[in-house]
Amino acid sequence: MNLNLMLSLEYWIAIRPLAMTSKTAIMLSAFFILMIATGIACRAIYRKLKKNDRFMSYVWRRGASALNWMGSLGLLIVFFRYEGVPMLGMRLWYAAWLIGAIAWGAQIAWYRYKQLPKILAANHEVAMK
Repeated sequence: MNLNLMLSLEYWIAIRPLAMTSKTAIMLSAFFILMIATGIACRAIYRKLKKNDRFMSYVWRRGASALNWMGSLGLLIVFFRYEGVPMLGMRLWYAAWLIGAIAWGAQIAWYRYKQLPKILAANHEVAMK
């Protein structure tokens, strides 16, 4: 793959990009299906933790939701790209998907590592009184 081509704007906003190969479609589909399966597993962990640790279960629920939504959107993008649908098959959607996935993951990590310790400390102080 030519790196200069990937860095050009025309590569990302081509309304009718070149057809996706079957191998690429299978690999991307497998990745997004794995995301959905991981989201389902996270949902099961959430249900187990819901009664005992409601704050940590909230993190698992948010992670499951992110994985399921992003996996489903990714499959939809692969479908449109593989079928060659103009506008909806643009490579730009992969970049938008990646930015969304990073933002959603960062928001979950921020809650887990910044907000949750403060919430747990506040609850611990209330319980000690």
